Amino acid sequence: MTVHDTARIHEIDDALQAAVRQLAHHTQELAEAMTEQQGQLRRYGMNLSPASQEALSTLDQTVNGLAGQSQTIRQELRHLNALAETTALINSILETDEVLMRVMDKVIEISGAERGFVMLRSQESGALEFRIARGLDREQLNEDQFTVSMTIVQQVAITGEPTLTDNALNDPRFLGQKSVVGHALRSIMAVPLKIRDELIGVVYCDNRLFAGMFKPQDLRLLADFANQAAIALENARLFEAARARLDEVRETSDLLSNVLDSIVSGVITIDPDGIIHTCNQAAADILAISVDDAEGARLGDVLPRAFGDGFFELLEYVRQTGQQELIQVEPVLEDRGKRDWNMVITPLRDYGGSIQGVAIVLDDLTEVRQREDQLTQARRYLPAALVTNLRVIDIAGVTGEERLITAISTDVRGFTAFSELLQPEELMEIINKYLSLASDAISFYQG
Repeated sequence: MTVHDTARIHEIDDALQAAVRQLAHHTQELAEAMTEQQGQLRRYGMNLSPASQEALSTLDQTVNGLAGQSQTIRQELRHLNALAETTALINSILETDEVLMRVMDKVIEISGAERGFVMLRSQESGALEFRIARGLDREQLNEDQFTVSMTIVQQVAITGEPTLTDNALNDPRFLGQKSVVGHALRSIMAVPLKIRDELIGVVYCDNRLFAGMFKPQDLRLLADFANQAAIALENARLFEAARARLDEVRETSDLLSNVLDSIVSGVITIDPDGIIHTCNQAAADILAISVDDAEGARLGDVLPRAFGDGFFELLEYVRQTGQQELIQVEPVLEDRGKRDWNMVITPLRDYGGSIQGVAIVLDDLTEVRQREDQLTQARRYLPAALVTNLRVIDIAGVTGEERLITAISTDVRGFTAFSELLQPEELMEIINKYLSLASDAISFYQG
């Protein structure tokens, strides 16, 4: 209901009230005129005809009936207008308690209630707990003012049916109930709060001062407001569930991002159209491109030219068959020259097992292969143990230590004088024997 609709309804209501008042005024004038005429006729021993008096009485009853109907319509219009306002509140305010408080304030204003409460069932204990407690001053009530008829509240919670009493102290249904007598409660109405036929609470209004404050239409109004409160609570529940799900998805996404960034291998995921959805930093470094430039781009636009149609046919084969493939490629990059890449291509499946794309795990083995080639060359000239130690040192990343040492040596027999007595061939044979002994000792201790 728009503001224009509300204004139009008020105009019609005001016009109706004015017409009824004018009709009542004319009826009163007619009654006074007929009374005066009756007095004049009696002077001559005459009376008005019974039909005229009966017609006047019928007219008076009709006018009174119209006045009552007009008042009822006016009350219903107020109810509809209030419902329209609370509907707008539900659609514009996400804070559930704020909506419930505004709704309860409107109920108190229209129905003449002194207090209004919203009680919700605890998910842990199942007991009804106060959620909203409002008074005539549109303020939240203190806990010491939470004096309600728990008898009526429990009855509504158990039966799921609304309850109305215009004087609880004299109502035979509640005679002798301590909560009614002890708190001197009079006008009370309460309705169930349901979501999809599940009772989640009770909406309760009362007036401790006056009896007969609430009419059946007030109970219907409270039931309508309870339905709106249920919608607000359900919206809040769905909103919280969606926000929790969003937080969970965001946490999972962050975790996945952290995992991908911590992986040494490059990881790329692409959809069936060849668009890159995920590219971790390792893959970006291998491809010599930024992550932002890679994600959202076509795979063919970020790969070197060495990847021809055969590679993309292999991607499609993996996506169609669901089989993993391992390939080795040697692309040439402009800035880094020839590279040696190892690629594992795996189908990317969703929760249902359907293939939604392809994941590529990429490793740049260029430096590893170069070291292996160097060690292969070293094996031709160095002992196996020394080559093994070189590999261990290379893998461990040990750079060695620099130390200052003192070496003391002495000749048991002077080499110069000794060598002068031998032929060169004999001297070299003796030296090689010593070197062989030293080399064997070093190799034995894996030096």
